Amino acid sequence: MANTFSLTLKAQNSHPASTVVAAVTQQAPDLIVKEQSLQSAVAQFTSGATNTVAIGASGVVTVNSVTQVDPVTGSNLNLTNHRGLSIVVQRAAADTAPTYAANAVTSTTSLTIGTGSKAFTVAAAGGWVDGTRVRAVSGANHANWMEGTVTYSSTTLTMTVDTIGGSGTGLTDWTLYTVPCAQITSTNFAGLTIATALPLVEGSGFSLFFDYVSLSNSDVWKKKATNGQTLTVSLAGVTGLKASVFALGD
Repeated sequence: MANTFSLTLKAQNSHPASTVVAAVTQQAPDLIVKEQSLQSAVAQFTSGATNTVAIGASGVVTVNSVTQVDPVTGSNLNLTNHRGLSIVVQRAAADTAPTYAANAVTSTTSLTIGTGSKAFTVAAAGGWVDGTRVRAVSGANHANWMEGTVTYSSTTLTMTVDTIGGSGTGLTDWTLYTVPCAQITSTNFAGLTIATALPLVEGSGFSLFFDYVSLSNSDVWKKKATNGQTLTVSLAGVTGLKASVFALGD
C-alpha cells in the first residue's frame, strides 16, 4: 500500500529564513523538509551587445557592472552559492514583432559550408551590427546553410560559423538572414560554461535548479558562487526582444 501523508506549510514573506514558519504533519517518515534563506537576482535586458550578470569579490552580484541591492536589508546583494538559474526570451511588447538592423541581404561570394571564419562580400549599405547572429542560406537548396555571429566592415561581412546544415563547395547563391535571438554565454555561472553562444529565440529559454540531496551527511544541492563567474546576454542587431534572467542563491 502506498504511503499517504498530509502536508501543511505556512510561509511568511519575511527575512531571514528563521522567520519563515513551516508546520508539517505527515505519515511519510522519509519526507525531508529543509528551511533555507534564499536570495534572488532578477535582470531584464532589451538591447545591447554585451549584458552581464556577474559574481564579484565576496559574492557581490552586479548587472552590467552595477552592484545589486538586497531590497529587504538595503545592503549589497551577495551570493555564497548558486541554487538555480532561469532565462526566458520573449517579445518586449506582446503585440510588436522583433525588428533587425539588416536582413535578407544577398552575396555571390564563393564559399564552402563549414565552421570557422567566412567572409561574404555584401552591399555597402547593409547596416549590419557587429555581434549579430546571422544565417547564410543557399538559394539552390535551403537545407544548405551556415550560421554564426558577424562583424561588418565596408562591403565585407565576416561570419564566425559555429553551426551548419547540409554541405556544399563553392556555393555562390547566398541570402543572409538575421536570427532574432538572445545569445547566451557563461563562464561557470551557476556551474554552466557556455563558450559558444547559445541562441535563444522568442518563446524559448531554460531553467536549472539544484535539489536538496543528503549524501554521507554532505549537502550537494548548490554550486559555489565565486569571483569572476559571468553570464552574458547579447541582443546585438535585434530590437523588440526581452531576455529575463532569474538567478537564485543563498
